[in-house]
Amino acid sequence: MAGAYNRLIMKVLKGCSIALLSFILFFLLTTFGLAFTVNQVALSPSVVNGIIRDIDFAEVARAAFAESDSPKDQQTLDMEKAVVDTLESVQPVVKEKLYIAVHDTYDYLLGGSKTPNLKVVLGNSFMNKDFVEKLMAEIDLTNLVEQTLKEDKSEGSGNSQALQTALLDTIKNIEPDFKKQVVTASDPIFKYLLGQSSSIDLKTTARNTFLSNNFVSTVIDNIDIQQMMRDMIREQFGPLPEGVKLTDAELDKMVAILEPSVKSNLKSAVGPVADYMVGKTEDFSITLSFQAVIDEFKPVVTEAFMASAPPEIQGASQEQINAAVEKYWRDAVSTIPTTVKMDSSNFGAGMNTGTNEMFTELQNGLDKARENIDSGTRDFETQLTDVRTGIKYFRLAFLGLIGLILVIIGGIVLIYRSVKDSCRSLGITFTIYGAITFAIVMVVRYIAPVLARNNVEDMPQFVSDMLPKLIGHLTSPLFIVGLVCLLGGIAMIVISVIYPRMQAKKTETAAPPAQPPTSS
Repeated sequence: MAGAYNRLIMKVLKGCSIALLSFILFFLLTTFGLAFTVNQVALSPSVVNGIIRDIDFAEVARAAFAESDSPKDQQTLDMEKAVVDTLESVQPVVKEKLYIAVHDTYDYLLGGSKTPNLKVVLGNSFMNKDFVEKLMAEIDLTNLVEQTLKEDKSEGSGNSQALQTALLDTIKNIEPDFKKQVVTASDPIFKYLLGQSSSIDLKTTARNTFLSNNFVSTVIDNIDIQQMMRDMIREQFGPLPEGVKLTDAELDKMVAILEPSVKSNLKSAVGPVADYMVGKTEDFSITLSFQAVIDEFKPVVTEAFMASAPPEIQGASQEQINAAVEKYWRDAVSTIPTTVKMDSSNFGAGMNTGTNEMFTELQNGLDKARENIDSGTRDFETQLTDVRTGIKYFRLAFLGLIGLILVIIGGIVLIYRSVKDSCRSLGITFTIYGAITFAIVMVVRYIAPVLARNNVEDMPQFVSDMLPKLIGHLTSPLFIVGLVCLLGGIAMIVISVIYPRMQAKKTETAAPPAQPPTSS
């Protein structure tokens, strides 16, 4: 009687122990699923980069423009489209650098590098010449300027519209060279901001890039100065002797003759003017000479003179006409200026001072930005160090959780000391947890986006479209845990059924054959 009572007590204790351990195991599996999700999502650069990859910056801008209630004309719509198209072009480059920034940050957080450094992260991602070069390659600068000019073009005169067209043609021609100068100028600026150089001379940087002789000469070669030259000829030449006026066609001929010489003279003046603008010299004085092309004006002046039908050539012989033309040309050429002097006074008083103030303000801005980056680096290092410490403890706890789960599983196995009973008990626990987790994940994936769309007013379309992917990223680890536990649990239950039969069959096969009965 006492033995039966003891066996009953032991059976009850065994059942309670198994139930308690199974409950603890279920709780630990739930904790493990959440911890595994955090480890695979928040502590995984690939998942963060996957979320970044799914964000369409161009669609974000398009949605923001669409939500604006302000009235829009065609020019505004064209500008918005240009911005969206530009974002669509540059976002692969931006995302590529974001991936690098995320990787470098996680490299420290997860113990890959010993020192956190915001400057290194920025230098490897956005603040480098390679990024600017790739970014410039994707930007259609001509289109952006064109859409900007369209805002005022409808109200401009034909003359201003012609100037805008000339400006766009110039920008289109010099765009590749301009982008090269942007890339070249960005390198010393980034090195200064990131502390790789102790100082920066913005004037020298500007003189070597946007104000370099080669680049400004390229601009001069491509700029359309014909309208400016027409105005200059009208102003400088005025009516020719005897009131002879140049027609538009004759003006165009003179412009065609004068333009190469004007551009050649302007290119020769680039150095002194640029040195003055960056403050290398306090003043300058240059002389532009057009003496070499004066004689080429003679056919045009002769044409204008003959078209005015002066009385002295009416009914005259060819010899008399030639003599009158020669006399008129001598009189006319004496009124045509052969040189133009240009000095610092042409830029107005204080031009040099103004450019110095501009460079000073830019320098102050860079100094302030460098200070902010230095301060941000210190804060960044402090915060990342704290986060890294927290991640270290989290991962130790995560490993401890796995160890505790294994201990509980070992405890259940030791209590049962039976493959059949252990597999059945563990299989039921894993199957229940896996089924519940799997069901919750599937419900969240399919129901959460619908609930969000139905309950959040004025949800942007791009957010609505991105929700399923975002929820997918966040729930994928838990989905994997639930699926593995479900399949593993079912497998253990199957083993608990099959294993006793396999053992029984093995025992039958190994047993010796029965001896026949002996006759008496």
